[in-house]
Amino acid sequence: RDEADAEAEVVVASRTSRTSRTSDISLGSDQTPPATSLLQREDEAAYQAALAKARKLQHRETTKRLTRQNSSSQSEHWQLRLHEFMQTALMESICAGVIFTNSILIGVQTDYMAKRLGEEQPLVFTVVDAAYTAIFGLELAVRLLGSGLGFFYRDSGLFWNYLDVVI
Repeated sequence: RDEADAEAEVVVASRTSRTSRTSDISLGSDQTPPATSLLQREDEAAYQAALAKARKLQHRETTKRLTRQNSSSQSEHWQLRLHEFMQTALMESICAGVIFTNSILIGVQTDYMAKRLGEEQPLVFTVVDAAYTAIFGLELAVRLLGSGLGFFYRDSGLFWNYLDVVI
Protein backbone atom coordinates (compact mmCIF):
# COMPACT_ATOMS: atom_id res chain seq x y z
CA ARG A 1 0.00 0.00 0.00
CA ASP A 2 2.87 2.38 0.77
CA GLU A 3 4.32 1.82 -2.70
CA ALA A 4 0.98 2.71 -4.27
CA ASP A 5 0.66 5.89 -2.20
CA ALA A 6 4.24 6.93 -2.98
CA GLU A 7 3.72 6.30 -6.70
CA ALA A 8 0.52 8.37 -6.71
CA GLU A 9 2.21 11.23 -4.81
CA VAL A 10 5.11 11.36 -7.29
CA VAL A 11 2.73 11.50 -10.23
CA VAL A 12 0.57 14.17 -8.59
CA ALA A 13 3.67 16.26 -7.78
CA SER A 14 4.91 15.84 -11.34
CA ARG A 15 1.51 16.80 -12.72
CA THR A 16 1.31 19.88 -10.51
CA SER A 17 4.77 21.10 -11.56
CA ARG A 18 4.00 20.59 -15.25
CA THR A 19 0.66 22.37 -14.94
CA SER A 20 2.28 25.34 -13.25
CA ARG A 21 4.96 25.45 -15.99
CA THR A 22 2.37 25.49 -18.75
CA SER A 23 0.39 28.21 -17.01
CA ASP A 24 3.57 30.32 -16.77
CA ILE A 25 3.89 30.45 -20.54
CA SER A 26 2.97 33.96 -21.51
CA LEU A 27 0.42 34.29 -24.17
CA GLY A 28 -0.37 37.42 -26.04
CA SER A 29 -3.66 39.10 -25.24
CA ASP A 30 -5.08 38.08 -28.59
CA GLN A 31 -4.01 34.47 -28.23
CA THR A 32 -6.22 31.91 -26.51
CA PRO A 33 -4.69 28.79 -25.02
CA PRO A 34 -5.36 25.52 -26.89
CA ALA A 35 -8.04 23.30 -25.34
CA THR A 36 -5.49 20.67 -24.35
CA SER A 37 -1.85 20.95 -25.02
CA LEU A 38 0.37 17.99 -25.80
CA LEU A 39 2.09 18.36 -22.43
CA GLN A 40 -1.21 18.26 -20.56
CA ARG A 41 -2.35 15.15 -22.45
CA GLU A 42 0.92 13.33 -21.69
CA ASP A 43 0.65 14.45 -18.10
CA GLU A 44 -2.94 13.20 -17.83
CA ALA A 45 -2.00 9.84 -19.38
CA ALA A 46 0.90 9.40 -16.94
CA TYR A 47 -1.33 10.40 -14.06
CA GLN A 48 -4.06 7.91 -15.06
CA ALA A 49 -1.48 5.12 -15.52
CA ALA A 50 0.02 5.77 -12.08
CA LEU A 51 -3.41 5.95 -10.53
CA ALA A 52 -4.38 2.62 -12.11
CA LYS A 53 -1.13 1.08 -10.85
CA ALA A 54 -1.76 2.45 -7.35
CA ARG A 55 -5.29 1.07 -7.35
CA LYS A 56 -4.04 -2.31 -8.51
CA LEU A 57 -1.43 -2.44 -5.72
CA GLN A 58 -3.97 -1.33 -3.15
CA HIS A 59 -6.45 -3.96 -4.38
CA ARG A 60 -3.77 -6.65 -4.17
CA GLU A 61 -2.88 -5.67 -0.59
CA THR A 62 -6.53 -5.54 0.41
CA THR A 63 -7.12 -8.97 -1.11
CA LYS A 64 -4.15 -10.41 0.79
CA ARG A 65 -5.37 -8.90 4.06
CA LEU A 66 -8.92 -10.15 3.56
CA THR A 67 -7.67 -13.62 2.62
CA ARG A 68 -5.69 -13.81 5.86
CA GLN A 69 -8.72 -12.63 7.86
CA ASN A 70 -11.07 -15.02 6.07
CA SER A 71 -8.85 -18.04 6.63
CA SER A 72 -8.82 -17.47 10.39
CA SER A 73 -12.49 -16.52 10.57
CA GLN A 74 -13.50 -19.49 8.40
CA SER A 75 -12.04 -21.92 10.90
CA GLU A 76 -13.98 -20.19 13.66
CA HIS A 77 -17.06 -20.05 11.45
CA TRP A 78 -17.26 -23.79 10.72
CA GLN A 79 -16.58 -24.57 14.36
CA LEU A 80 -19.41 -22.27 15.47
CA ARG A 81 -21.78 -23.74 12.88
CA LEU A 82 -20.88 -27.27 13.96
CA HIS A 83 -21.48 -26.39 17.61
CA GLU A 84 -24.84 -24.80 16.78
CA PHE A 85 -25.81 -27.83 14.66
CA MET A 86 -25.09 -30.21 17.52
CA GLN A 87 -27.34 -28.09 19.77
CA THR A 88 -30.37 -28.30 17.44
CA ALA A 89 -33.49 -30.16 18.46
CA LEU A 90 -32.98 -32.57 15.56
CA MET A 91 -29.52 -33.66 16.73
CA GLU A 92 -30.65 -33.83 20.36
CA SER A 93 -33.53 -36.08 19.25
CA ILE A 94 -31.28 -38.29 17.16
CA CYS A 95 -28.81 -38.71 20.03
CA ALA A 96 -31.64 -39.43 22.47
CA GLY A 97 -33.03 -42.03 20.04
CA VAL A 98 -29.65 -43.72 19.72
CA ILE A 99 -29.30 -43.83 23.52
CA PHE A 100 -32.83 -45.23 23.87
CA THR A 101 -32.34 -47.96 21.25
CA ASN A 102 -28.97 -48.85 22.76
CA SER A 103 -30.57 -49.29 26.18
CA ILE A 104 -33.19 -51.58 24.63
CA LEU A 105 -30.41 -53.60 22.97
CA ILE A 106 -28.60 -53.91 26.32
CA GLY A 107 -31.83 -55.23 27.86
CA VAL A 108 -32.33 -57.75 25.04
CA GLN A 109 -28.70 -58.88 25.30
CA THR A 110 -28.95 -59.30 29.07
CA ASP A 111 -32.18 -61.30 28.79
CA TYR A 112 -30.76 -63.47 26.01
CA MET A 113 -27.53 -64.21 27.86
CA ALA A 114 -29.37 -64.84 31.18
CA LYS A 115 -31.43 -67.56 29.50
CA ARG A 116 -28.33 -69.13 27.95
CA LEU A 117 -25.77 -69.16 30.71
CA GLY A 118 -22.37 -70.41 29.66
CA GLU A 119 -22.93 -69.82 25.94
CA GLU A 120 -20.98 -67.34 23.90
CA GLN A 121 -22.59 -64.09 22.85
CA PRO A 122 -23.88 -64.22 19.25
CA LEU A 123 -21.85 -62.30 16.66
CA VAL A 124 -24.79 -60.01 15.87
CA PHE A 125 -24.66 -58.57 19.41
CA THR A 126 -20.94 -57.89 19.05
CA VAL A 127 -21.40 -56.17 15.68
CA VAL A 128 -24.32 -54.04 16.90
CA ASP A 129 -22.35 -53.10 20.05
CA ALA A 130 -19.44 -52.01 17.86
CA ALA A 131 -21.81 -49.92 15.70
CA TYR A 132 -23.26 -48.15 18.75
CA THR A 133 -19.75 -47.52 20.08
CA ALA A 134 -18.76 -45.97 16.74
CA ILE A 135 -21.90 -43.79 16.70
CA PHE A 136 -21.30 -42.56 20.25
CA GLY A 137 -17.62 -41.97 19.50
CA LEU A 138 -18.47 -39.99 16.38
CA GLU A 139 -21.02 -37.90 18.26
CA LEU A 140 -18.48 -37.14 20.98
CA ALA A 141 -15.79 -36.24 18.42
CA VAL A 142 -18.14 -33.88 16.57
CA ARG A 143 -19.15 -32.19 19.83
CA LEU A 144 -15.49 -31.81 20.79
CA LEU A 145 -14.66 -30.29 17.39
CA GLY A 146 -17.61 -27.92 17.61
CA SER A 147 -16.86 -26.76 21.14
CA GLY A 148 -13.09 -26.89 21.13
CA LEU A 149 -11.47 -26.90 24.55
CA GLY A 150 -14.52 -25.07 25.87
CA PHE A 151 -16.18 -28.48 25.90
CA PHE A 152 -14.40 -29.14 29.21
CA TYR A 153 -14.97 -25.83 30.98
CA ARG A 154 -17.36 -23.51 29.13
CA ASP A 155 -20.28 -25.44 27.65
CA SER A 156 -23.58 -25.82 29.37
CA GLY A 157 -24.06 -29.33 30.63
CA LEU A 158 -20.49 -29.87 31.80
CA PHE A 159 -21.61 -32.88 33.84
CA TRP A 160 -22.92 -34.61 30.70
CA ASN A 161 -19.78 -33.71 28.76
CA TYR A 162 -17.54 -35.28 31.39
CA LEU A 163 -19.87 -38.30 31.69
CA ASP A 164 -19.71 -38.84 27.90
CA VAL A 165 -15.91 -38.72 27.94
CA VAL A 166 -15.66 -41.16 30.87
CA ILE A 167 -18.15 -43.66 29.45
